[in-house]
Amino acid sequence: MRKSVIILSIYIIASITSCSQSKQPKIIGENPLELKNFDFNLNIENFIPKKYYYNGIFEFPFENDFDRTFHISRDTVYLHHDYKENPQNASRIEYRTLGGNIGNGLAKFGEYPFNYIDFAISLDNKIMAIKAYTIYDDKKSKKEEIDNFIERLTKKYGSYSFKDDNFGTEYSWDLDNLLIQYRFKSNKRLPVHISDIEVILTFKK
Repeated sequence: MRKSVIILSIYIIASITSCSQSKQPKIIGENPLELKNFDFNLNIENFIPKKYYYNGIFEFPFENDFDRTFHISRDTVYLHHDYKENPQNASRIEYRTLGGNIGNGLAKFGEYPFNYIDFAISLDNKIMAIKAYTIYDDKKSKKEEIDNFIERLTKKYGSYSFKDDNFGTEYSWDLDNLLIQYRFKSNKRLPVHISDIEVILTFKK
């Protein structure tokens, strides 16, 4: 059982123009996807191609190494918990990383790597949101890494709003066309030890 878990994910709500990025992967897992200045016009069907879909799940090689694979699920989400899956109540499509041998990760935000990424996709195949996160198996606190990340975001995006409640701690940067939310929880018995963190990117029309 994992004794210590930190989940890093990144929420960005944005209306962003296309920009060229070097070394972006053509398909997921080829190399880390850069999330900074992310182009939401990325074609998800090219990035997660159907040729890797087998028996209800995607299986990809990590960095073109077929001895190191990871899996992605694809599910339709329905409004109002529609268990009958009425097509009229379809809300979005979600791609989720299910784990695997992925080394340093599928995504990065500058110099900060994230092991896994999930996508929320509109019914017309437009990227609505990305969640990038990392799971740690050690007991070491990642507080210094978290503080450094917050400092970097503050230097780049300016002042933030802050809240702390039963759901955890949240820093948010509300820009003209971009909302960044950074959330985490602390272990109540070990207050300096962060239990999980979220940073998410979401497209805003």
